[in-house]
Amino acid sequence: MASSVCVEMPIFTTDAQNHLTTANPAACELLSMQPEEVTEFNQLALVHPGHREVIAQWIETEGTNE
Repeated sequence: MASSVCVEMPIFTTDAQNHLTTANPAACELLSMQPEEVTEFNQLALVHPGHREVIAQWIETEGTNE
């Protein structure tokens, strides 16, 4: 019988200006930060510098739920 493993995924939420507003425990552990520290960052700070422009464009055009 196969065993199952539950792995908590890092989850972040952002505001309209793309600042991180919350992070679950897995996200905090991944970043080695406390929840209050995570909210000091824009979500693009988590993206590799070489990919930030592309991701910023995607957020602007496709990344909204509007």
